[in-house]
Amino acid sequence: MESDTTRTQQSEPAFSRPFAGKPKHYFWVSVAVSSYLSVGIYLFYALVRYYFAGDADVFTWQVFRYALLFWLLYTVFSYRGMMKYDGAYADPDEWVEKEVTVKLLEPKEHRRFG
Repeated sequence: MESDTTRTQQSEPAFSRPFAGKPKHYFWVSVAVSSYLSVGIYLFYALVRYYFAGDADVFTWQVFRYALLFWLLYTVFSYRGMMKYDGAYADPDEWVEKEVTVKLLEPKEHRRFG
């Protein structure tokens, strides 16, 4: 009788799908996730500060600027991360290879001065 460990090592995962998509799709996913996070974190922080501390300064442009900075940074880094995972785990059959013609430079003869 086989043990459970050898059986699970040999079996396939129950659900497996290649990590593949288009760069435009990854960009919009990162924009949506960063918008959700930055608005949620900003509103949670602002409402807690306003409710518990009575501080109305959290609704100024200075704090909103930090939320926009977080949004921008998270969008860039999450997009880069998704593109990295796409390159590492994507199905290679999904990639389209484009034909490019390149004209190489001819080597020139170098003459000494004098």
